[in-house]
Amino acid sequence: MAKKATFVSNDTRVKEIIKVIECIGYKHGISRVFDDYLTIASCAISNAVDMVHFDEREALYMETIKRYSKEELQHFVEVHAMVVNALEQSLYSKDLLGELYHGLNLQNEHNGQFFTPMHICSMMAKMVLGNVKEQIESKGHIFLSEPTCGSGAMVIAGAGVVLEQNCNPSADMCVYAVDNDRRCTMMAYIQLSILGIPAVVVHGDSLLMKEYARYYTPAYIWNGWLYRQQCSMTGTVSDDDKALFKLLPEYFEKIIKAEGEVNNGQI
Repeated sequence: MAKKATFVSNDTRVKEIIKVIECIGYKHGISRVFDDYLTIASCAISNAVDMVHFDEREALYMETIKRYSKEELQHFVEVHAMVVNALEQSLYSKDLLGELYHGLNLQNEHNGQFFTPMHICSMMAKMVLGNVKEQIESKGHIFLSEPTCGSGAMVIAGAGVVLEQNCNPSADMCVYAVDNDRRCTMMAYIQLSILGIPAVVVHGDSLLMKEYARYYTPAYIWNGWLYRQQCSMTGTVSDDDKALFKLLPEYFEKIIKAEGEVNNGQI
């Protein structure tokens, strides 16, 4: 029987993240630690902007961290800080979590699942998107729909194309990304959130037209995209969006009040 290939990343940042994950993984297992990192980070990001799912995701967050000691949880903090720094440094040119996934050789546990290399994603994005600036000037923004988003590489590459044409991915594009693999959904959500890309990332089945869970990136909420670009498979407003519409005014009121207290020296 042929031996499954082992991927080795040439990126020192990925190698350093792998070392930290392995510090926890020797006890809990690499796959479990990686999945739990995705859950912890996704819940923390989501709960900063999504009041509709706050309680369930806070419960999931607390249930997940209970498995680890304080020292181990500090390693999770290190991993996330390293992920944020690496993504900010590479800015739309790297699928960091996809590469980390392969670097940990987790694809061998999932029937040889492989993600498209970033340089191919960039080439495809340039071919598909064309003159982005012209589209933005005509329609006000560009909308990307990715029915099998994986770890978000195609979307990241698309943001790179937008930037190359002197437009702002955070202000000029909006994304609806779907994948039927929960792990992929979490990877895409974390990366698009850190990169400031307005997106609704969905764990769902594009063929069956079903959504199982919906995640809003901070840029989608903070930049008012809920009012500008509805995202759904059916073209109708989702129940989550309807609930969020009702809660957002209160959310923004709290944000404005908190900013005022900071400016007045009360915090």
